[in-house]
Amino acid sequence: MRTCCRLAALAASALLVLAGCGSQPTGGGEPSSSGAAPSSGPAAEAPKQAEQAVTVEVYGDSLTVADSPDLRAGRTGPQSWVHHVDDHGVAVVGAAGRWGATADEVLQVHLRTGEDAVQAQWLLAFLGTNDAGRAGSPDSGGFTEAHEAYVEQIGSIAERTGYPEERVVVVGVGPINAEVAERTQAWNELTAQAAQERGWQLVDPWERLRGPDGRYADPDHTTDGLHLSESGAQLLAEGIAEDLHEVSRSAP
Repeated sequence: MRTCCRLAALAASALLVLAGCGSQPTGGGEPSSSGAAPSSGPAAEAPKQAEQAVTVEVYGDSLTVADSPDLRAGRTGPQSWVHHVDDHGVAVVGAAGRWGATADEVLQVHLRTGEDAVQAQWLLAFLGTNDAGRAGSPDSGGFTEAHEAYVEQIGSIAERTGYPEERVVVVGVGPINAEVAERTQAWNELTAQAAQERGWQLVDPWERLRGPDGRYADPDHTTDGLHLSESGAQLLAEGIAEDLHEVSRSAP
């Protein structure tokens, strides 16, 4: 399973910026995440295709929101992987988040609950970049404490949205152009340990994008060394879909 087979590559090669996913794209206002349930592709799909799709509820930061006018309402932008993933047999039935979001902010502000609730096969937590960016040095006690808080927050997101922990998929931190590899490696290693302990699935959908130095292999796939271009979002969508299908095949 990808949780085990690609853990070393994920932990060793990902890099992290202090600014994380907090900087908004130039031009226009901040992409919104208010509204109704999303649709990541054409409004109408063949019933057979919908039945075969892996369904997922997504919470993320700028790597998921990207240039989406209203992610929560299903109005996605081409630099968001959500915009492309339905082409690969994955149906995003609900999504929310914000540029710069941490797991705690998602827990406090962005959850789809009550009348806004949805239910899918998997809960996908595409968070951690901003959490790690605020955690300090891996050598400090504060780093471990920050990660422990992140793990508890992901667990609380699952609990409040109605998912057992074995239905939680966590995406590891991906390629970034800042020179803080040690911090990201330490963060991803702690996340892998937590995933094993709690029964989560840790996935690394970044293989198509990551170069041998942990940065983006092709600069055309990123707008700034961290956020995705349209071509990068398409490749990430392929990786996420592949991981979700593999996880689903292995699930009891």
